[in-house]
Amino acid sequence: MSVLNGRYEPIEVVGRGDNGQLWRAWDSVLAGVVAVKTLDRELFRRPECRTRFRDEAQVTGALRHPGIVAPYDHGFGVAPDDPALFLVTEYVEGPSLAEVVRAGPVPVGRAVAIARDVADALACAHRARVLHGAVRPTNVLLTEAGAVKVRDFGAGRMATDPETGLRANVSAATLTYLAPEQVRAEPVDARTDVHALGTVLFELLCGRPPVVSDSAFKLLMAQRKAAPKVSGLRAG
Repeated sequence: MSVLNGRYEPIEVVGRGDNGQLWRAWDSVLAGVVAVKTLDRELFRRPECRTRFRDEAQVTGALRHPGIVAPYDHGFGVAPDDPALFLVTEYVEGPSLAEVVRAGPVPVGRAVAIARDVADALACAHRARVLHGAVRPTNVLLTEAGAVKVRDFGAGRMATDPETGLRANVSAATLTYLAPEQVRAEPVDARTDVHALGTVLFELLCGRPPVVSDSAFKLLMAQRKAAPKVSGLRAG
């Protein structure tokens, strides 16, 4: 990524989501580090994806909550060799829940507190009629002080194939957190995010999601069965 708008200078790629790359960048105007998400090149070529990215940036830009990564700026990046749609937010110095859970199950009290704070942030968005659509451990960050920060609102919509209406290029890792209606490209509502949060809480408590498989097909089949109980995977 080149310098965007003569202002945002990329430092390094720190992640990749359903719809693009996430950069740690230097904002020469604010004189500080920010996070810059750019729309994937392939999606950038599709008008409907550019429209969705702009719409989501505008909607989430209005969200203000201590548990939601603060939005700063968005627009069409003017760079010498790399035009791109971008969204600038605060940069959170801290691990994602995906990194936390790699060390094993989280203490019950801490896991419940994290889930409660994520639920509070999602409730704020839902009151503004905004769905997250991609609640999973990689999209929940913890600050150095241990506070929760939810990021990447709207990413779930960006991963839908515009021609078939179905989820496009969905990996088993992503499918783990999707509600059945998302997989079937049916209407979604706040309960879709609640379903995903329940899966995240299960993973925090047990150190693994309810269903584990490297195969998207096998994962879908397993999800039709009753989920295992936390008590069967966690001692105490």
